[in-house]
Amino acid sequence: MATKKLLTAVFALSIVFSACKKDDDAPTCALNATNIVGTYKISKVETIAGGTTIDVTASFLDNCTASGLYKLNSDNTLQYTELPSCSGNGTGTWNLTDGKLSVIQTGGGFELVNATVVDFNCSGMSVDIVSTPGSSIRFSFARQ
Repeated sequence: MATKKLLTAVFALSIVFSACKKDDDAPTCALNATNIVGTYKISKVETIAGGTTIDVTASFLDNCTASGLYKLNSDNTLQYTELPSCSGNGTGTWNLTDGKLSVIQTGGGFELVNATVVDFNCSGMSVDIVSTPGSSIRFSFARQ
């Protein structure tokens, strides 16, 4: 009788623990106009040439552009805001077509025209802009 109760308890516990199995699948974010909507901040700027990548964030961004937030809205408009002591706030539009992102704006921040999205996930994205044949500038953005 005790063996039966023990087996029943073990069986019940195994059902409980298997029902509570953690889902290891990380969420995926497909690159599309719906998923790209959000607020982003530049986290890194790199130059890429001849197979060499150099981090130029510190020399490329001043305090104002380093603080800048790009808010991409679902109606393809955007707001760019910097620290209150900065004067680069602006508005504009954005577009995503065939994996290429364009951000056109007035005010501060960086305009991106046909920037190739090389990485996109739930927490940010990286885009490449060809500066000269064989070299590019990569902007990495963190979702805020």
